[in-house]
Amino acid sequence: MRKITKLILLFLLLAIFAGCLAACNNGDMLDGMYKVQFKFNGGSLSTDTSTVNDASTFGYAYEEKGVLILDPVKKYSHAGTTDAISRDKYVFTGWYKDVGCTVKWDFDKDTLQDDLLILYAGWELAINHTYSVRYWDESSAKEVILGTYKLSDSDISAGAKFNDRRNYANLRKGYTSLGEYYKDKECTQPWDYDYTHPGGDSDLDVPVYAKYLQGEYILVRNYQNLYDAINGDGNLRGNVYIMNDFDCGGEELQIQTLNYEFNGNGKIISNITVNPFGAFSLCMIHTIGDKGQMHDVTFNNVKYVISENSMPTMEIAVLAQGTTQKQLQLTNVHINGTVVNNSTNNYDLSGLFEGNGCWLINGNNKVVLSNSGYGITLETKE
Repeated sequence: MRKITKLILLFLLLAIFAGCLAACNNGDMLDGMYKVQFKFNGGSLSTDTSTVNDASTFGYAYEEKGVLILDPVKKYSHAGTTDAISRDKYVFTGWYKDVGCTVKWDFDKDTLQDDLLILYAGWELAINHTYSVRYWDESSAKEVILGTYKLSDSDISAGAKFNDRRNYANLRKGYTSLGEYYKDKECTQPWDYDYTHPGGDSDLDVPVYAKYLQGEYILVRNYQNLYDAINGDGNLRGNVYIMNDFDCGGEELQIQTLNYEFNGNGKIISNITVNPFGAFSLCMIHTIGDKGQMHDVTFNNVKYVISENSMPTMEIAVLAQGTTQKQLQLTNVHINGTVVNNSTNNYDLSGLFEGNGCWLINGNNKVVLSNSGYGITLETKE
């Protein structure tokens, strides 16, 4: 009987010892131990058996000081989350050593040094400060949001400026983003890049509207962009849209076949050098294909260079040597420039840049192509 009694007492002592290491959520901390108490500051923690808050005392007891303590949020949450602890309209930020939640407790480094340690749950308002990249869809008469930069992504905070770093504007199918952003859906008020997000204590989304071209285009802002838009075989890689005036600095421009749209957007491309295609033709574009079109562009101060080995029957064209089109798709194309003859051949170049005269010369035989209806103007650069 005495042996049984001793075993029962031993079992009770072990149970008490185990309880010293377990959580106490019944309103009483264990006496005679080094204790950690957690204050939820308006939140609550879901354990395996119940939900606790500041209406009860919750904590752990330890046998000795100088030890790392257990984080109850990590213990009861799903891996990689803090979903065990919650507070309506707030986000949990961690456990803190002070009531003001300014000094955070590090569960990997900080150790228990006091008889009673109290840790306080930190919270911040669960608000969304966002920039949303969007466009106005005329077909559905609705605004379409392509992507949002959120505070929770550590992208946006009070005072942050807009930057489409993830290129959300490029996600609209069948359209090319011009890389321009606006305050209004009509895209008439350019975005102010000095604007900062005002933040605040409530959700606030600031819409930013992207501007588009329908279709797929290669955007050209300088000579290098234009050069890159031409394949190694001399053909355009796709439709081209000129974004602004630019100077080519005398660099060469030659297009073997124009079979896409060249949209000049009313801009001026200056100081181009045009060299011969071999010894038999000199032109900016060798052939305008069936789908080729060019409009609303000015080529300023173009220099056409006749090389020393050019043949007497060389074909010289200000724009293109030939086309497969029955009706040229050229509108508002303006070219001015000069011809430099480095050969011993005497070419009759008179009228080459005349507005309504010939724009193609086959050797000494002028071939007059009417510019009527195309809006093409050609003139000699003085």
